[in-house]
Amino acid sequence: MTHTFKCPNCTAPLEVEESNVLAVRCNYCGMSAPIPEALRRRTISRRGFSDAAVAQIASLIAKGRDAEAIALIRRAVGVGHAEATALLVAMKTGDAAQLDHLLSSLQQYAASGVAARTSQPTGCPTVMFMLASIGVATVIALYSLDIDLVKMVTDKLPSTISKRIESAADTAAQVISPPFADLSFQRNAVLAPNDDGQQPDVLGIASSSKDGKSLLVYIDTISNAVRWRSEADGQSRFIVTNDVIYVAAKSRLRALDRASGAAIWETSLSDEVNVSCDACIYATATRIFVLSNDAELQAFDTASGRKVWSERLSTITPRIALWKNRIVVIDRDEAASPAAAQVRVFGDDGTNSSRFSLNCTTPRTENSGGGEQLAEPYDALWVDTEAGALYAWYGGFSSCVQKYSLTSGTLQWSAQSDAEAEDNDETQFLRSGNTIIIAGNRTVLSVNALAGTTKVLHTVDKDHDELYVYGEADGALLVRVTKTRGTRRQELEAIDAATGLIRWTMPIEENGGPFDDRSGYTGLLSNSEAQTAWTAHVSNSGAHLLRITSKPFRFVFEDIDMVSGVTRGKIEAPVAGRPLLLGPVLIGWSGDVAWVQQSSSYVALDVAAKKIVAQINP
Repeated sequence: MTHTFKCPNCTAPLEVEESNVLAVRCNYCGMSAPIPEALRRRTISRRGFSDAAVAQIASLIAKGRDAEAIALIRRAVGVGHAEATALLVAMKTGDAAQLDHLLSSLQQYAASGVAARTSQPTGCPTVMFMLASIGVATVIALYSLDIDLVKMVTDKLPSTISKRIESAADTAAQVISPPFADLSFQRNAVLAPNDDGQQPDVLGIASSSKDGKSLLVYIDTISNAVRWRSEADGQSRFIVTNDVIYVAAKSRLRALDRASGAAIWETSLSDEVNVSCDACIYATATRIFVLSNDAELQAFDTASGRKVWSERLSTITPRIALWKNRIVVIDRDEAASPAAAQVRVFGDDGTNSSRFSLNCTTPRTENSGGGEQLAEPYDALWVDTEAGALYAWYGGFSSCVQKYSLTSGTLQWSAQSDAEAEDNDETQFLRSGNTIIIAGNRTVLSVNALAGTTKVLHTVDKDHDELYVYGEADGALLVRVTKTRGTRRQELEAIDAATGLIRWTMPIEENGGPFDDRSGYTGLLSNSEAQTAWTAHVSNSGAHLLRITSKPFRFVFEDIDMVSGVTRGKIEAPVAGRPLLLGPVLIGWSGDVAWVQQSSSYVALDVAAKKIVAQINP
């Protein structure tokens, strides 16, 4: 049977017959490329280039960035520099036969652990002592030897040698076994961006079917493999830096090497980290800051794990945020009368550089008697790291909008709004030049960051409607409105950022609901009835609507003109994987690419290019 696919370099159509061949040469541009995963024979081992890796390598070759292409090849298929260079040369020169030979060598290497078993005589002492004299890495490279046999005869060797062999055999067995065979991923993964500019990796919590234990699992998305596993708690909180991953599990804090997962250090916390806290762990080059359940802010040295300083905060919803190498604390000054929210800025050595309280006096209005307004830590407060400022929105019928300098703690300006402020977890802050958009659950404010003038841009029915802002493009805000009067339904609206007028409205009438950073869609999609999970995205490339639908399962990519609301392009792609989908979870965005967890799989969807760019199916 003949199959057709696009050349990853020039997109010309390439034809390939169903066979064991792994590579083909493009007659249009002259480059050779591995055959896509879906067209490879099932008898061929899964080891080799993923489609996402091939596309990125071809892009680097076209740009003349051979060194980066070699590095990506090494990461994608786990080979040395010489092997990666040979693969690159075969791709660039269009030598499909050589590329096929090299890829076949990789397949034979991966399959040799099964094909060559029982080839050694039982209890061969020469083999055992040979294994004892070499390193673990070499044992893995020679895992064509019978690993079970290795374990069986280790009791005949000195304990120091047998333990070393057993450890090497265990490691080799992990290499041979499918990387996702015993893992079931939970719904709390994060993206781990890479310095090399390639697609991010995925870090998530999984449970093991072998013993039910929770594991922190690092997935290399280029090679579609588990790089490492580490013990964790199901409620662990973790953050990723360039070189280190910090994990807070119960009352323990660990630092893990990002490349290997090896423990760098471990220390105790004064209490567990609140699992409902969205931002209770931050890291700089020298400090890791943790806010625990007992309202203790603790600062640890990133190199050693030594606690450098700590500060007891109030128990009324304290919050922390990172600004440069300093930690901004928002808590309640209970010693003051009346008590109000206060902000303190701490350096990495624990010194308090600025401190100020949040309060203002509002004039009498038609709906308010005026007087002093006091903020609480759970009010809508935002740390603008770019401007070194804190914006605050709090109060009732006559609410206060303020800007404070984080450097000096001084009030920059204070303004009044007729819109009633909302809680922090229902408010978004977006910056567009010198304009700050403050979007509550039912109100959108426009604030001039320099002059402090405010304007109510848009409001919805406070008894029946809620709104959520996706972003701004072409002078308009893309907003989701949830309506509950009568039948519950959702709509997309474009609100003019200058006038607040609605440019257009698009009903989203399918059964189901949105999945995004706020809603966390948790329904069940199945072919028993038509349902849709959807989200929208705004970037420099425009506005995009992404749907995951059932009956049948498919991804639907749609571009929307922000001026007219007209659909400019629509493409569908099949969903690969299980027939039932737990409601998808948006892990995060990397540019225009949405990383989505669907059941126990991960998929990367480029909403601008309207295609699937990576898929991991444990």
